[in-house]
Amino acid sequence: AVVSTQSTGDIPLKKINMSSNPQNPPANSLPLKDLIDDGLNSNTKQNVNWLNAWHDPVANIKAYSPLLELADLYGDGDFKLLIADLDKKLKVYKGTSLVSEHNLLEIPVALVSYYFEQSTPAIPAVAVASGPYIFIYHNLKPYFKFTLPLPHVDPIETEVWNDLKNEKIDGNRAKEIFKSANDNGKSLSQKSMDLLAIQDQTKVQEFVKINKNQPLVQPASITCMTSLKKTREDTTAVSSLVVGTESGQVIILEPNASSILKKITVNSPPSFLAASGLFDVEYRIVIACRNGRIYTMKNGDLTGVTFELEVPAVGLVRIDKHVYVGCTDNVIHAYQIRGKRAYSLYMPAPILNMELLHHSTTNSKALLVALANGELRMYYEKSLISIMQLDPTSSTPSAYVIGTQNAAIVSAMKFGHFGRETGALILVFKGGALQCKILSRTSSNLSQLPALSGHPVEQDIPLKVPKKTKLYVEQTLRERDGPIEMHRVFQRELYKLRLATARSYYKVIQDTQGPLSYTAGTSIRLTAQVQGIGPLFKLKLLIENTGKRSLQDITITFMHKPELYNVSTPVIQIPVLVPELSYKVEAKLESLNAENGGEEPIRVFVCPPNSSLPLVTAIINIPNPEIPFQT
Repeated sequence: AVVSTQSTGDIPLKKINMSSNPQNPPANSLPLKDLIDDGLNSNTKQNVNWLNAWHDPVANIKAYSPLLELADLYGDGDFKLLIADLDKKLKVYKGTSLVSEHNLLEIPVALVSYYFEQSTPAIPAVAVASGPYIFIYHNLKPYFKFTLPLPHVDPIETEVWNDLKNEKIDGNRAKEIFKSANDNGKSLSQKSMDLLAIQDQTKVQEFVKINKNQPLVQPASITCMTSLKKTREDTTAVSSLVVGTESGQVIILEPNASSILKKITVNSPPSFLAASGLFDVEYRIVIACRNGRIYTMKNGDLTGVTFELEVPAVGLVRIDKHVYVGCTDNVIHAYQIRGKRAYSLYMPAPILNMELLHHSTTNSKALLVALANGELRMYYEKSLISIMQLDPTSSTPSAYVIGTQNAAIVSAMKFGHFGRETGALILVFKGGALQCKILSRTSSNLSQLPALSGHPVEQDIPLKVPKKTKLYVEQTLRERDGPIEMHRVFQRELYKLRLATARSYYKVIQDTQGPLSYTAGTSIRLTAQVQGIGPLFKLKLLIENTGKRSLQDITITFMHKPELYNVSTPVIQIPVLVPELSYKVEAKLESLNAENGGEEPIRVFVCPPNSSLPLVTAIINIPNPEIPFQT
């Protein structure tokens, strides 16, 4: 197949002959660096310049983002592209050439390149997860196979199937037990889940008859995989594999994948993993699960930090201290490590893929987002710094038009080293096309690029600052000439205010006019409330002894004008007030004057037996009666 790499301006066209035979690469194949168009795509709305390096519309790739990897397979600094195809093929690309294909035993789930030992030169291993197995390749040759241990079967499930086998219960009763266990978060085997899915009553008994003697085994299956550095942060440092399983387990393996280092269990199967830190020092693993929750694992234990999502997650990327979670409602939420949501990014179309852009030369980090309308967006923190409309039929982006017919659906995306380039972006489209774009060196420092959205329009409107008046100028001169004296006057007046406030507060305490009593040896709290719309009211008093000793022979009295109010019980006796107990007292009140009934308040006194001063006083404001008096 002959592919033409288009260009803009006066840049000449270049042709690449793509050979379909992986063992015989084309003689005229060029290194990746010789295929880069030096022109910029002026018809794309962006501040970041992507250079079009390579495009193969007939690559026939069937893969997702976890199945792409860029690795220095031979330790020579020439990074290769590895693709674990869903057709059970491990494909290796060098530059523009497909150099080798390797058969896989199972359909791949995840692909990770990592270093399991220190060697010179440093040669990584390639781990391919398929079903319950992890196939590890070294020098592209089979090296080791790790098999997940079988998940633990819940004892309740085992007991139910034993009862079915002994005919102690029927299939309908077993379905009820399984449904209750599933609702409570129990992990059931596939056989039990199949029984729950049957609706026909006759088929339930038939299913039980066929499967009750079958062994109860819950098969293990891998859902996601990543790697975690063990002792050092170097590029070629020894790492361990981190695996998420269908039974809700997160497993950290030894570097050579011979045994398990750590294992935890979450309430739902993990969908995405993001690991950071060092296993021997301190590390964190962010786990996005299918139940819409995101858990955090720190040093082998689950922390109390849980992110609650309204909808399921479709992507997870960690950038420094923020965790970016893409959701099915077209929103990307940025969370802090402690669980607080920092901000949200709203997309114009469904999110297909999310990828971390980490440029090793400038140490710049950004978020790449591929959308269903064919856009490839780049975010630096909150700022949108690039929008590129992709076209799977061409090597150059189409004009920035949302919803065009050439909108590309990206099925896989990977950023990293490719060949000798440090900023390569690999794109796989739904139709099987394969593209490679390279971040230009002028755009590698992402923190210096302006945002496309720009600042708000309101910032361009000047503020209406009033002109300086003569009084303002004179006051400014006065403050400049005598700042010390002004400060002294201010301090003197402030001290006077504080002294007056303290004296008033002391007088209130001595006269017991407040709702709290601070008499020596006693401490009483009094709360008063009025109920009713008039002319009949109910006074509800709540008395609480907050001291350490009990009080005896307490009297409650009411002081009011007799021509305005009439209290049914003017004096109330309380034999004893026990500490830390609340006492409720009620009295009926009648307003005798419709016009002046709410002018005067009523005072409530709580008096001790041998004192002329009350322990505590409350003032009750009586509202005006809302029902007119009848004469």
